[in-house]
Amino acid sequence: MPVQGALQRARWHSAAGGHWHTVGVLESGELFAWGYGGEGQLGHGGRGEAHAPHLLPRAVFGGSLIVQAACGNTHTAAITEEGSLWTWGDGGYGKLGHGDEGDCLEPTLLLSQNLGSERVVSVACGSWHTACITEGGKLWTWGFGAFGKLGHGDESNRSAPALVQQEQFLDGGRVMMVSCGGAHTAAVVDSGAGGGLWSWGSSDHGQLGHGDTEKKLVPTLVSVQNVAVVSCGQAHTACVADGGSLYTWGWGEQGQLGHNDKRDRNSPGLIAPQKLGGQRMLMVDCGYAHTAAVSTNGDLWTWGINDDAQLGQDDTHSRMVPTPIQAQFGGGRVIDASCGDFHTVAIVEGGGLWTWGR
Repeated sequence: MPVQGALQRARWHSAAGGHWHTVGVLESGELFAWGYGGEGQLGHGGRGEAHAPHLLPRAVFGGSLIVQAACGNTHTAAITEEGSLWTWGDGGYGKLGHGDEGDCLEPTLLLSQNLGSERVVSVACGSWHTACITEGGKLWTWGFGAFGKLGHGDESNRSAPALVQQEQFLDGGRVMMVSCGGAHTAAVVDSGAGGGLWSWGSSDHGQLGHGDTEKKLVPTLVSVQNVAVVSCGQAHTACVADGGSLYTWGWGEQGQLGHNDKRDRNSPGLIAPQKLGGQRMLMVDCGYAHTAAVSTNGDLWTWGINDDAQLGQDDTHSRMVPTPIQAQFGGGRVIDASCGDFHTVAIVEGGGLWTWGR
């Protein structure tokens, strides 16, 4: 259903789903948060829930407008128009990046010098770690380091942003996009020959896509070429490559890979175009055990577990193949979607925000 009240008439720019909370950014740069707030992830100064979108005033961001936000399990991050990065919520394992493991109940600024004094252009939150890209395509990671998901060649935690050595690990390329999963990370890197896909961390279900189930402590190149978009779920991964082709791999027990079975795959598997109505995909996003993709036609496809109606199919039956949502979204085309662990949010052309699931 669409978000109700006065905000139903607002124009939303983007939204992100976490474990049990959601954030949305208006085109005007205001940030709203709602859902479970027990770890301070809503940024309202306490640990209470919000059952409707709750505004975080510009004053808490130094008067700046927000251009992007991301949700982890119990923490949140946002970027201002000036390129500063703010984080809040559960600080366990140092995932807020402030040099300690303390919780922050309100947005707290990461010091610019800890990010090479560069503007931040993108941020991603995993279950227990965080990554951001600064101008110039540099990649920084911090938080829980188990399985090597921070990409520094070890399994140590980092409580402050640490630069991934791109000359050593990423072929010297410029990082264009990063996504954080439950215990793995993936990035799209332009090294002059299109978007190369790199992944690292846990691969117990094959979610790294390297043909095995061995963890990788440093970024390792995946076979799919010319990748435009990548998304990491709890233990599965999906990407959109050249021409709108869609690939998935990793944990498949709930049908979240979309290949009409429940098998894990340790190498990228192409979802046949006929399973997507012959449409090309624009973007894809992974939840805990479900997946959503938006086509260039503006259609939204979902598949995987559906116990909490997170697929938006008007039932609670899981799907093992991509299935288009028949809802009309107020007559608008879907332009973006984000999967929380057990819910989904979508932005429709014209700025409408729709949510469903747990």
